[in-house]
Amino acid sequence: MRRCQHYTVTKGGVNTLFRGMARELAPYRIRVNAIGPPQEQRSASGRNCTAEDIAKAALFLVSDDAQNISGTSIRVDGALSYTNWPEPR
Repeated sequence: MRRCQHYTVTKGGVNTLFRGMARELAPYRIRVNAIGPPQEQRSASGRNCTAEDIAKAALFLVSDDAQNISGTSIRVDGALSYTNWPEPR
């Protein structure tokens, strides 16, 4: 097991924080979301993840198209965070 407990605990705390804030601020029509940038520049699909990709996700989240999205995290990594999963059969 890698020594990543500090990262895991911190990540869990941040996720719980923005979800709780989303619930608390919803009556005021304030949305709270997170964007997960890639850990590496190249995605699982083979293309480079850019700052523009992150900006597009942010623009979507503040748009009217996302008016009912709150308390979630969008991963902008081209499925890189799923590359260690078992292959489908």
